[in-house]
Amino acid sequence: MSTMTVLPRSISSTFNKMQKLMGTMSKLMEEYSSGRLPSLVRSLSMREKQVLHLARQGKSRRVMAKELGVSPKTISTIQASIVSKLGLNGSRDLKSLGFSGKKG
Repeated sequence: MSTMTVLPRSISSTFNKMQKLMGTMSKLMEEYSSGRLPSLVRSLSMREKQVLHLARQGKSRRVMAKELGVSPKTISTIQASIVSKLGLNGSRDLKSLGFSGKKG
């Protein structure tokens, strides 16, 4: 496969992922700005909200695990659950959300 074929597919895939993330962020921000805890975040457990908050601060899994008294593997499992529930593309998307998970 030539670079000319692979590159457009890669760009298209990245664009589609960004559109999905923007849709999720838009919904969260709309609900948050109206004074409501976003419905997507309400579906998270307390521990998932804690991990979401720490991820947004840019903390590593190891640091999060130490702060929460769990293993880094547990943090990975929790992050996977958050990503699934919020419809994100991966744990890096957690940091890009402009929401801390706290009630307004």
